[in-house]
Amino acid sequence: MADQHPGKPRRLRTSVKGPLMFSAFWAVVTFMAVLIFASGGSAKTPRFDLALTGAGIASSSPWSSRPCCP
Repeated sequence: MADQHPGKPRRLRTSVKGPLMFSAFWAVVTFMAVLIFASGGSAKTPRFDLALTGAGIASSSPWSSRPCCP
């Protein structure tokens, strides 16, 4: 934090973009996995309600809710 200067953009490592991309990745993976496996096979209807719930839980990881500055 001591090497940050006002007005300069932060690096990817110190910005919020990295943790949000991490959370978004796991939300998509969780959505697809729950959509496929919670249905019980391809002959049954997909469970979008469970898939969206799982994606919402996965996207609310501790990294996405952490403040960017102390």
